[in-house]
Amino acid sequence: MCVMKDGKRMMDGPRWKLIAEEDHYTLLIYEVRPEDAGKYDCTVSNKHGKAACSALLTVVGMWPSLMSVSPNYVNPLTPTVAI
Repeated sequence: MCVMKDGKRMMDGPRWKLIAEEDHYTLLIYEVRPEDAGKYDCTVSNKHGKAACSALLTVVGMWPSLMSVSPNYVNPLTPTVAI
């Protein structure tokens, strides 16, 4: 199996993996980033022939990691005393 992005072969990486289940394959990309956008091509072959498919990935927005974002308060917090 060969997976390519924008015409370049994808090497194993920490943010993506290929999942094989019977005759189905899934490309899983963790924490998609704008640089992941592009055309993805997959080609498989065996003694009976070859099959190929492609998909275009567009990244519209990002969900920032909760660990790296400071909260923004709509209304400032005010001290409250419970009696």
